[in-house]
Amino acid sequence: MAGSVSRFPIGPVVTDPELCLNRIHIRAGCSICVETCPVGAISLDDGVDLDRDSCVHCGACVWKCPVGVFAQRRLYEAELANIAEDAEGAIEIGCPLAAGGARAPLYVRLPTCLASLAPSQLIHLAETEAVFLDDSGCPDCPLDMGSVISEAAETANAWLSAWGRTGYIALSTAQAGSVAPDADTVVIELAEHVDRRGFFLALASGPEHIPERERLIQVLSQWPEPENRLVETDALGLAALEVKADLCIACGHCADFCPTEALDLSLEGSRFTLRFSPYRCVDCGICELVCQPTAFTRRTDIPVAAITAQVPLLEGGWHACKRCGQVTADHTGELCFWCGLEQNPPGVGTLLGRTPIR
Repeated sequence: MAGSVSRFPIGPVVTDPELCLNRIHIRAGCSICVETCPVGAISLDDGVDLDRDSCVHCGACVWKCPVGVFAQRRLYEAELANIAEDAEGAIEIGCPLAAGGARAPLYVRLPTCLASLAPSQLIHLAETEAVFLDDSGCPDCPLDMGSVISEAAETANAWLSAWGRTGYIALSTAQAGSVAPDADTVVIELAEHVDRRGFFLALASGPEHIPERERLIQVLSQWPEPENRLVETDALGLAALEVKADLCIACGHCADFCPTEALDLSLEGSRFTLRFSPYRCVDCGICELVCQPTAFTRRTDIPVAAITAQVPLLEGGWHACKRCGQVTADHTGELCFWCGLEQNPPGVGTLLGRTPIR
Protein backbone atom coordinates (compact mmCIF):
# COMPACT_ATOMS: atom_id res chain seq x y z
CA MET A 1 0.00 0.00 0.00
CA ALA A 2 2.86 2.40 0.80
CA GLY A 3 3.99 2.44 -2.81
CA SER A 4 0.65 3.89 -3.98
CA VAL A 5 0.70 6.81 -1.54
CA SER A 6 2.64 10.03 -2.12
CA ARG A 7 4.54 11.41 0.86
CA PHE A 8 3.09 14.63 2.25
CA PRO A 9 5.42 17.65 1.83
CA ILE A 10 5.94 18.31 5.55
CA GLY A 11 8.54 17.41 8.14
CA PRO A 12 9.43 13.79 8.88
CA VAL A 13 8.16 11.95 11.93
CA VAL A 14 10.81 11.28 14.56
CA THR A 15 10.63 8.87 17.49
CA ASP A 16 11.81 8.50 21.08
CA PRO A 17 11.32 4.77 21.77
CA GLU A 18 12.31 5.16 25.43
CA LEU A 19 8.95 6.83 26.10
CA CYS A 20 6.92 3.84 24.89
CA LEU A 21 4.50 2.29 27.36
CA ASN A 22 5.77 -1.14 26.37
CA ARG A 23 9.24 -0.15 27.58
CA ILE A 24 7.80 0.92 30.92
CA HIS A 25 6.01 -2.37 31.52
CA ILE A 26 6.38 -5.60 29.59
CA ARG A 27 2.64 -6.31 29.79
CA ALA A 28 1.41 -2.83 28.82
CA GLY A 29 0.28 -4.27 25.49
CA CYS A 30 -0.08 -0.90 23.74
CA SER A 31 -0.24 -1.06 19.93
CA ILE A 32 -2.08 2.18 19.13
CA CYS A 33 0.64 3.44 16.81
CA VAL A 34 0.71 0.22 14.77
CA GLU A 35 -3.09 0.20 14.48
CA THR A 36 -3.13 3.87 13.46
CA CYS A 37 -0.41 3.91 10.79
CA PRO A 38 -2.10 3.65 7.37
CA VAL A 39 0.95 2.26 5.56
CA GLY A 40 2.32 -0.22 8.09
CA ALA A 41 5.46 1.82 8.70
CA ILE A 42 5.52 1.17 12.47
CA SER A 43 6.42 -2.10 14.16
CA LEU A 44 6.88 -3.08 17.81
CA ASP A 45 8.82 -6.32 17.39
CA ASP A 46 11.94 -4.89 19.06
CA GLY A 47 10.78 -1.63 20.56
CA VAL A 48 9.28 1.16 18.45
CA ASP A 49 10.65 0.95 14.92
CA LEU A 50 9.61 3.46 12.23
CA ASP A 51 10.35 2.59 8.61
CA ARG A 52 11.20 6.06 7.30
CA ASP A 53 11.10 4.90 3.69
CA SER A 54 7.48 3.77 4.07
CA CYS A 55 6.27 6.64 6.30
CA VAL A 56 4.13 9.17 4.39
CA HIS A 57 4.36 11.89 7.09
CA CYS A 58 0.60 11.92 7.74
CA GLY A 59 1.32 12.59 11.42
CA ALA A 60 -1.62 10.69 12.90
CA CYS A 61 0.71 8.71 15.19
CA VAL A 62 1.93 11.96 16.77
CA TRP A 63 -1.31 12.65 18.63
CA LYS A 64 -2.58 9.08 18.86
CA CYS A 65 0.40 7.94 20.94
CA PRO A 66 -0.59 8.74 24.55
CA VAL A 67 2.97 9.35 25.77
CA GLY A 68 4.52 11.34 22.92
CA VAL A 69 6.82 8.74 21.34
CA PHE A 70 6.31 10.41 17.95
CA ALA A 71 6.94 14.04 17.04
CA GLN A 72 6.79 16.09 13.86
CA ARG A 73 7.66 19.68 13.07
CA ARG A 74 4.79 21.39 11.22
CA LEU A 75 5.63 24.99 10.46
CA TYR A 76 2.17 25.77 9.06
CA GLU A 77 0.34 25.10 12.34
CA ALA A 78 0.96 28.58 13.78
CA GLU A 79 -0.46 30.14 10.61
CA LEU A 80 -3.55 27.90 10.85
CA ALA A 81 -4.12 28.98 14.46
CA ASN A 82 -3.80 32.66 13.51
CA ILE A 83 -6.25 32.24 10.63
CA ALA A 84 -8.83 30.64 12.90
CA GLU A 85 -8.37 33.34 15.54
CA ASP A 86 -8.88 36.15 13.01
CA ALA A 87 -11.77 34.47 11.19
CA GLU A 88 -15.23 35.94 11.63
CA GLY A 89 -17.43 32.88 11.81
CA ALA A 90 -16.97 29.24 10.95
CA ILE A 91 -14.10 27.85 8.89
CA GLU A 92 -13.68 24.67 6.90
CA ILE A 93 -10.43 22.72 6.74
CA GLY A 94 -9.54 20.26 4.01
CA CYS A 95 -6.72 18.10 2.74
CA PRO A 96 -5.09 18.12 -0.73
CA LEU A 97 -7.75 15.69 -2.05
CA ALA A 98 -10.86 17.42 -0.68
CA ALA A 99 -13.34 19.23 -2.94
CA GLY A 100 -13.26 22.38 -0.84
CA GLY A 101 -15.29 25.50 -0.13
CA ALA A 102 -18.78 24.27 0.72
CA ARG A 103 -19.63 24.75 4.38
CA ALA A 104 -18.03 28.02 5.53
CA PRO A 105 -17.00 31.40 4.10
CA LEU A 106 -13.33 30.59 4.77
CA TYR A 107 -11.67 27.42 3.54
CA VAL A 108 -8.17 26.38 4.61
CA ARG A 109 -6.41 23.60 2.75
CA LEU A 110 -3.68 21.78 4.63
CA PRO A 111 -0.61 20.32 2.92
CA THR A 112 -1.30 17.01 4.68
CA CYS A 113 -3.99 14.62 5.89
CA LEU A 114 -6.74 15.80 8.23
CA ALA A 115 -5.77 12.91 10.50
CA SER A 116 -2.80 15.03 11.57
CA LEU A 117 -5.19 17.37 13.43
CA ALA A 118 -5.12 16.45 17.11
CA PRO A 119 -8.05 17.07 19.47
CA SER A 120 -5.92 19.68 21.24
CA GLN A 121 -5.59 21.62 17.98
CA LEU A 122 -9.26 21.25 17.13
CA ILE A 123 -10.53 22.59 20.45
CA HIS A 124 -8.21 25.57 20.08
CA LEU A 125 -9.52 26.24 16.56
CA ALA A 126 -13.18 25.76 17.55
CA GLU A 127 -13.36 27.48 20.94
CA THR A 128 -16.37 29.63 20.01
CA GLU A 129 -17.12 28.85 16.35
CA ALA A 130 -17.84 25.80 14.24
CA VAL A 131 -14.98 24.11 12.40
CA PHE A 132 -15.90 21.83 9.52
CA LEU A 133 -13.48 19.10 8.48
CA ASP A 134 -13.83 18.52 4.76
CA ASP A 135 -13.51 14.76 4.59
CA SER A 136 -14.89 14.56 1.04
CA GLY A 137 -11.53 13.26 -0.17
CA CYS A 138 -11.47 10.30 2.21
CA PRO A 139 -13.42 7.80 0.05
CA ASP A 140 -10.87 8.11 -2.76
CA CYS A 141 -7.80 8.23 -0.50
CA PRO A 142 -5.78 4.99 -0.14
CA LEU A 143 -4.81 5.97 3.41
CA ASP A 144 -8.38 5.35 4.63
CA MET A 145 -8.05 7.64 7.67
CA GLY A 146 -11.71 8.58 8.02
CA SER A 147 -12.10 6.79 11.36
CA VAL A 148 -9.08 8.59 12.85
CA ILE A 149 -10.43 11.97 11.70
CA SER A 150 -13.83 11.14 13.16
CA GLU A 151 -12.26 10.07 16.47
CA ALA A 152 -10.35 13.34 16.75
CA ALA A 153 -13.56 15.31 16.12
CA GLU A 154 -15.56 13.32 18.67
CA THR A 155 -12.85 13.66 21.32
CA ALA A 156 -12.53 17.39 20.70
CA ASN A 157 -16.29 17.85 20.95
CA ALA A 158 -16.36 15.97 24.26
CA TRP A 159 -13.77 18.33 25.74
CA LEU A 160 -15.48 21.41 24.29
CA SER A 161 -18.77 20.29 25.81
CA ALA A 162 -17.19 19.48 29.19
CA TRP A 163 -15.74 22.98 29.36
CA GLY A 164 -18.99 24.59 28.22
CA ARG A 165 -17.60 26.10 25.01
CA THR A 166 -19.95 27.05 22.19
CA GLY A 167 -17.79 25.89 19.30
CA TYR A 168 -17.85 22.41 17.82
CA ILE A 169 -16.22 20.19 15.19
CA ALA A 170 -18.26 18.65 12.38
CA LEU A 171 -17.39 16.41 9.45
CA SER A 172 -18.51 18.04 6.21
CA THR A 173 -19.85 14.81 4.70
CA ALA A 174 -22.04 14.24 7.77
CA GLN A 175 -23.99 17.44 7.16
CA ALA A 176 -27.45 17.20 5.59
CA GLY A 177 -27.58 17.71 1.84
CA SER A 178 -24.79 18.07 -0.68
CA VAL A 179 -23.28 21.52 -1.15
CA ALA A 180 -21.26 22.58 -4.16
CA PRO A 181 -18.15 24.75 -3.70
CA ASP A 182 -19.11 28.42 -3.37
CA ALA A 183 -17.40 30.89 -5.70
CA ASP A 184 -17.40 33.49 -2.91
CA THR A 185 -15.54 31.26 -0.46
CA VAL A 186 -12.08 32.54 0.46
CA VAL A 187 -9.57 29.71 0.03
CA ILE A 188 -6.20 29.72 1.78
CA GLU A 189 -3.61 27.15 0.77
CA LEU A 190 -1.16 26.40 3.56
CA ALA A 191 2.31 25.11 2.78
CA GLU A 192 5.28 23.97 4.80
CA HIS A 193 7.38 27.01 3.93
CA VAL A 194 10.11 28.62 6.02
CA ASP A 195 12.66 31.38 5.55
CA ARG A 196 16.42 30.75 5.58
CA ARG A 197 16.82 31.55 9.28
CA GLY A 198 13.89 29.33 10.20
CA PHE A 199 15.31 26.52 8.10
CA PHE A 200 18.57 26.43 10.04
CA LEU A 201 16.76 26.77 13.36
CA ALA A 202 14.68 23.76 12.40
CA LEU A 203 17.80 21.78 11.65
CA ALA A 204 19.40 22.76 14.96
CA SER A 205 16.53 21.54 17.13
CA GLY A 206 14.17 18.68 16.43
CA PRO A 207 10.44 18.71 17.20
CA GLU A 208 9.45 18.40 20.86
CA HIS A 209 7.99 15.15 22.15
CA ILE A 210 4.95 16.58 23.92
CA PRO A 211 2.13 14.12 24.67
CA GLU A 212 -1.29 15.04 23.29
CA ARG A 213 -2.84 15.21 26.78
CA GLU A 214 -0.27 17.81 27.85
CA ARG A 215 -1.02 19.92 24.79
CA LEU A 216 -4.74 19.62 25.44
CA ILE A 217 -4.43 20.74 29.05
CA GLN A 218 -2.33 23.72 27.93
CA VAL A 219 -5.29 24.87 25.82
CA LEU A 220 -7.85 24.25 28.57
CA SER A 221 -5.78 26.19 31.10
CA GLN A 222 -6.35 29.36 29.03
CA TRP A 223 -10.13 29.08 29.38
CA PRO A 224 -12.33 30.06 32.34
CA GLU A 225 -13.11 27.38 34.90
CA PRO A 226 -16.07 25.31 33.66
CA GLU A 227 -19.26 24.61 35.55
CA ASN A 228 -18.66 21.63 37.81
CA ARG A 229 -20.73 18.63 36.75
CA LEU A 230 -20.24 14.94 36.10
CA VAL A 231 -18.91 13.93 32.67
CA GLU A 232 -18.30 10.49 31.17
CA THR A 233 -14.67 9.42 31.31
CA ASP A 234 -14.65 7.29 28.14
CA ALA A 235 -15.46 10.20 25.83
CA LEU A 236 -12.53 12.18 27.23
CA GLY A 237 -10.08 9.28 27.28
CA LEU A 238 -9.72 9.56 31.06
CA ALA A 239 -9.76 7.09 33.91
CA ALA A 240 -11.46 7.92 37.21
CA LEU A 241 -9.58 5.82 39.74
CA GLU A 242 -10.55 4.90 43.28
CA VAL A 243 -8.65 2.81 45.81
CA LYS A 244 -9.90 0.24 48.31
CA ALA A 245 -8.46 1.27 51.67
CA ASP A 246 -8.36 -2.28 52.98
CA LEU A 247 -6.30 -3.49 50.01
CA CYS A 248 -3.81 -0.67 49.30
CA ILE A 249 -0.49 -1.49 50.95
CA ALA A 250 1.23 1.89 50.27
CA CYS A 251 4.07 0.21 48.36
CA GLY A 252 4.19 3.02 45.79
CA HIS A 253 4.61 0.75 42.77
CA CYS A 254 1.69 2.40 40.98
CA ALA A 255 3.33 5.83 41.28
CA ASP A 256 6.78 4.48 40.36
CA PHE A 257 5.52 2.87 37.16
CA CYS A 258 3.05 5.57 36.06
CA PRO A 259 4.46 6.96 32.78
CA THR A 260 2.80 10.37 33.14
CA GLU A 261 3.20 10.97 36.90
CA ALA A 262 -0.57 10.88 37.34
CA LEU A 263 -0.09 9.04 40.64
CA ASP A 264 1.99 10.25 43.56
CA LEU A 265 2.68 8.64 46.93
CA SER A 266 4.00 10.99 49.60
CA LEU A 267 5.06 10.28 53.18
CA GLU A 268 4.68 12.81 56.00
CA GLY A 269 5.73 11.51 59.36
CA SER A 270 3.87 8.28 59.99
CA ARG A 271 1.15 9.09 57.43
CA PHE A 272 1.01 8.43 53.67
CA THR A 273 -1.14 10.02 50.97
CA LEU A 274 -1.79 8.58 47.51
CA ARG A 275 -2.84 11.34 45.09
CA PHE A 276 -4.20 11.15 41.54
CA SER A 277 -4.12 13.77 38.77
CA PRO A 278 -6.86 12.74 36.29
CA TYR A 279 -5.70 15.15 33.57
CA ARG A 280 -2.32 13.41 33.43
CA CYS A 281 -3.81 9.92 33.21
CA VAL A 282 -3.83 8.36 29.73
CA ASP A 283 -5.71 5.24 30.83
CA CYS A 284 -2.79 2.90 30.04
CA GLY A 285 -3.74 0.53 32.88
CA ILE A 286 -0.15 0.01 34.09
CA CYS A 287 -1.06 1.01 37.65
CA GLU A 288 -3.60 -1.81 37.71
CA LEU A 289 -1.03 -4.25 36.33
CA VAL A 290 1.52 -3.53 39.04
CA CYS A 291 -0.88 -3.29 41.99
CA GLN A 292 -0.22 -6.57 43.86
CA PRO A 293 -3.43 -6.69 45.90
CA THR A 294 -5.56 -5.24 43.05
CA ALA A 295 -6.65 -2.24 45.10
CA PHE A 296 -7.77 -0.04 42.19
CA THR A 297 -11.36 0.32 41.04
CA ARG A 298 -12.85 2.62 38.41
CA ARG A 299 -15.74 5.00 38.04
CA THR A 300 -17.36 5.80 34.69
CA ASP A 301 -17.78 9.50 35.38
CA ILE A 302 -15.80 12.33 36.99
CA PRO A 303 -16.55 15.87 38.18
CA VAL A 304 -15.18 18.40 35.69
CA ALA A 305 -13.48 20.34 38.49
CA ALA A 306 -11.52 17.23 39.48
CA ILE A 307 -10.02 16.69 36.02
CA THR A 308 -7.32 19.35 36.40
CA ALA A 309 -6.84 18.85 40.16
CA GLN A 310 -4.64 16.53 42.20
CA VAL A 311 -7.14 14.40 44.06
CA PRO A 312 -6.31 12.51 47.29
CA LEU A 313 -7.26 8.87 46.72
CA LEU A 314 -6.23 7.48 50.08
CA GLU A 315 -4.62 8.57 53.33
CA GLY A 316 -3.41 6.29 56.07
CA GLY A 317 -0.70 5.27 58.47
CA TRP A 318 2.49 3.45 57.49
CA HIS A 319 5.41 1.70 59.13
CA ALA A 320 8.57 -0.02 57.97
CA CYS A 321 8.39 -3.74 57.30
CA LYS A 322 9.99 -5.60 60.22
CA ARG A 323 11.93 -7.80 57.82
CA CYS A 324 13.03 -5.66 54.83
CA GLY A 325 12.30 -2.08 55.90
CA GLN A 326 9.95 -1.42 52.97
CA VAL A 327 7.17 1.13 53.53
CA THR A 328 3.89 -0.66 54.15
CA ALA A 329 0.41 0.35 55.28
CA ASP A 330 -0.39 -0.19 58.94
CA HIS A 331 -3.18 -2.68 58.20
CA THR A 332 -0.72 -5.16 56.64
CA GLY A 333 0.76 -6.10 60.03
CA GLU A 334 4.47 -6.35 60.81
CA LEU A 335 5.50 -7.59 57.34
CA CYS A 336 5.05 -5.95 53.94
CA PHE A 337 3.11 -7.66 51.17
CA TRP A 338 6.20 -9.31 49.61
CA CYS A 339 7.71 -10.58 52.84
CA GLY A 340 4.29 -11.93 53.71
CA LEU A 341 4.24 -13.80 50.39
CA GLU A 342 7.60 -15.39 51.17
CA GLN A 343 6.22 -16.74 54.40
CA ASN A 344 3.00 -17.92 52.78
CA PRO A 345 3.78 -18.30 49.06
CA PRO A 346 0.86 -18.56 46.59
CA GLY A 347 0.94 -20.63 43.41
CA VAL A 348 3.63 -19.72 40.87
CA GLY A 349 1.04 -18.50 38.34
CA THR A 350 -0.53 -16.16 40.89
CA LEU A 351 2.84 -14.72 41.89
CA LEU A 352 3.98 -14.14 38.30
CA GLY A 353 0.69 -12.47 37.46
CA ARG A 354 1.21 -9.97 40.25
CA THR A 355 4.91 -9.24 39.85
CA PRO A 356 5.52 -5.60 38.80
CA ILE A 357 8.14 -6.33 36.12
CA ARG A 358 9.50 -3.90 33.56
